[in-house]
Amino acid sequence: ISAKEIEQQPVTNVLSALSGRMTGVYVQTTNGLPGGNINIQIRGTGSIQAGTNPLYIIDGVPYDGEAVGQGSTISAKSVVGSINPLNILNPNDIENISVLKDADATAIYGSRGSNGVVLITTKKGKSGQTRFNLSLNQGFSKKTESPKLLSLEEYLELRKEAFSNDGRTPSADPSSPDYAPDLTVWSQTDGTNWYEEIYGNSSKVTNGQLSVSGGNSHTNFNISGNFRSEGSILRGMNKYIKSGLQSNISHLSKNDRFKINLSAIYNRDKTDISNPANNINMVFLLPPNYPVFDEDGSYNWYAGTNLEAEMLSRGYSTTNNLVGNLFTTYKIPIGLELKVSGGYSHRSSNQDQIFPAESLFPGTTNNTMFGQNSVSSFIIEPQAEYKKDFSNSKLVALIGGTYQSRTTESMYLNASNFPNEAIMRNLGSAGTIDGKSNSFIEYKYVSAFGRLIYNLLDRYIINATARRDGSSRFGPANRFGNFYSIGGAWIVSEETWFSKLDEVLSFAKLRVSYGQTGNDQISDYQYLSTYQANGSNTYGGIGVLKPSRVFNSQFHWEVTKKLELAMELGFLKDRLFLTVNHYVNRSANQLVSYPLPRITGFSSYQANLPAVVQNTGWEFDLNARL
Repeated sequence: ISAKEIEQQPVTNVLSALSGRMTGVYVQTTNGLPGGNINIQIRGTGSIQAGTNPLYIIDGVPYDGEAVGQGSTISAKSVVGSINPLNILNPNDIENISVLKDADATAIYGSRGSNGVVLITTKKGKSGQTRFNLSLNQGFSKKTESPKLLSLEEYLELRKEAFSNDGRTPSADPSSPDYAPDLTVWSQTDGTNWYEEIYGNSSKVTNGQLSVSGGNSHTNFNISGNFRSEGSILRGMNKYIKSGLQSNISHLSKNDRFKINLSAIYNRDKTDISNPANNINMVFLLPPNYPVFDEDGSYNWYAGTNLEAEMLSRGYSTTNNLVGNLFTTYKIPIGLELKVSGGYSHRSSNQDQIFPAESLFPGTTNNTMFGQNSVSSFIIEPQAEYKKDFSNSKLVALIGGTYQSRTTESMYLNASNFPNEAIMRNLGSAGTIDGKSNSFIEYKYVSAFGRLIYNLLDRYIINATARRDGSSRFGPANRFGNFYSIGGAWIVSEETWFSKLDEVLSFAKLRVSYGQTGNDQISDYQYLSTYQANGSNTYGGIGVLKPSRVFNSQFHWEVTKKLELAMELGFLKDRLFLTVNHYVNRSANQLVSYPLPRITGFSSYQANLPAVVQNTGWEFDLNARL
């Protein structure tokens, strides 16, 4: 996906630009709110319970794509939900996005790329005079389609027929088993299309960017700032604001041997959203004549929900993202190139969800949920690449390693009984703190790998990769796994006899790859016997610990084997280009939570399930240009 294609789409998150534009790539927005989380699946779900997120590479440095707050208590309950970390990228700053799927293409990234790899390249400075670029645009968004719901007349007719078929009579008495207020109490003439009531807004979108770039043949730079303001099609006062800075500086020595590139991205987004309903699916399927207020003027909670009342609750979220990376290379005249890349990222998210008493079912105490989440990651990857040209062939050998350390911290508080609902974001104003939890998680990943590429006559190509990956999510005896891949390609159009066909068939290539990789996307510390501290657990007035997890140090890597066959054909000087892929992915040693009888004191434990999940399919990609 090129910069031109991305810039033509008014999207908040660059991942949305992939939707419908790449075969085998499924993009799903989880809540439809601006800034909300986006899930990506590449060639299906290969795991029963382990994670299936792809690996994101931004300018050569791995970036953790797991949503900030994913799995935390407040993200599960909050209308704001989890925040996608790829919001850090301004779509106008992207040069291109590529997706790697098969075992050979993803092998260089190891087990981190077992679910596919998304390569994101940002714009760099170009040689020449200093250039300024200003971009401003404004638009709007509305829903395009609505479900077809019964009108009030159709709904009442259906309900009456149902009572008639059962030989029963609707009653206006709440104590009667045949109580039907929609037929006996509520208006029989005034109806509401609840879907239109919830999703009928038109939201404005304002986007702006200012960038400056320039340089010469040895040093160039690109610096840009961006701003975006967006509403929501949901009822209520909703606002999403995103702003950020991005910089990229690169230098090449005069002898062209040493190159260094430094880039940094900072982004901040804020969300302020009114909660349309805790059970929004229930709301738009309410009876058309469901009244918002009872006769006494109080909110009607007969169905357990009330749109107007629940909109009095609000969700606030502030997320900060920082990514910096340094990439250096040095070429030694004997054909050896030394590379070192290092990166640091930090993401933090603060969420507050406020529920005044009027927004809740009668008798429920007002409360506020406070959540804080942060993720810090450091990675370093040294590599050495050797290239050798022979009379009719080429050899490329690469060895390298990876060390990554990631720390995740979270805190959750639930406070209630606020005497003054005007200051419900002030924790000190709460009468009671009902729930509290915090966590500190450390994850480490290390690997060593080697890769050989042999090219004969520029038409026969063989790739072979071998690596050993280690993850802190497994017990000491099972931390390391061995993985590999091998791929071959035949560029048929380079054969001498092919020239007779090049007027029509300008390019032809056949390729095949096979390999196996691992998956460690499970919760940390599952192999340990752990304990939990809770203020409510006391003995003799002293806080105590309670067991929270039963250990199992025997589970190991989930393994995926991938096979791909592909054909690439170019017609009419490549104006028409066809790619056909057939793939078979088989994932074994499934990492699952095995259920346990409650009498053991635990509900489950982490283990390998001897099951296989298979994804297989055909992909056809046809591109045409004038």
